[in-house]
Amino acid sequence: KGLPPPGDAEYIDAFRRILLPLAADFRPDLVLVSAGFDAASGDPLGECEVSPAGYHELTRMLAGLAGGRLVLALEGGYNLDSISNSMVACARALLGDSMPNDGDGQPPDGGSGDSCGVEEACRFPPAHHFHASTVEQVRAHLAQFWPSLCAPGEDLPVHATELRVPAAALRGTKAEMEKALKEHAESGAEYERLRERQEALLFQLEEMPKPPPHVLAQRGWGVLRESFDRLP
Repeated sequence: KGLPPPGDAEYIDAFRRILLPLAADFRPDLVLVSAGFDAASGDPLGECEVSPAGYHELTRMLAGLAGGRLVLALEGGYNLDSISNSMVACARALLGDSMPNDGDGQPPDGGSGDSCGVEEACRFPPAHHFHASTVEQVRAHLAQFWPSLCAPGEDLPVHATELRVPAAALRGTKAEMEKALKEHAESGAEYERLRERQEALLFQLEEMPKPPPHVLAQRGWGVLRESFDRLP
């Protein structure tokens, strides 16, 4: 309360310090974006201040993932002008076009809109200290499970390096994995810590876990698997 709403600088800060390092570790084959633009300036529910220039930059940053296989699917949104302006900016980023230096294309707080080479985000002001501190807290917590988020010279918390999730808790059905984890844990507190570590490991597996037989028998599963196998 009484603090400025998050805008371009705050979202770009979160992308650069958390989302992009995690995505680089995860190595997605395809990036799907639910583009509702609730954070756009003028949206009556989101009440954030992301400008079209901000969405252009966020899209440009995402385009470096998955070999550029990026899909933006329109959904939701509560202000047609905000949605229209934001989607045009995203489309320009997908096409490799820069933002025009006029009107709603301008970054807030006097940003010039001019490119500054590799670090496009430098044309935006620094993130507000309150929002930046929240991003830092999230980064520090997730660094327990994603070493790429550790700051230079920062060590992983001791408990994160001591936890060992048994192999049986990383394969089979959800019920089988949960049973194996409970049998391995020595206490309820350790189980909760192991479960967090298990989730992090499952999201980093090189191979897709084999689903139960009843799922494998479904036609939709085969179609989905074939579509990913065809990716270059």
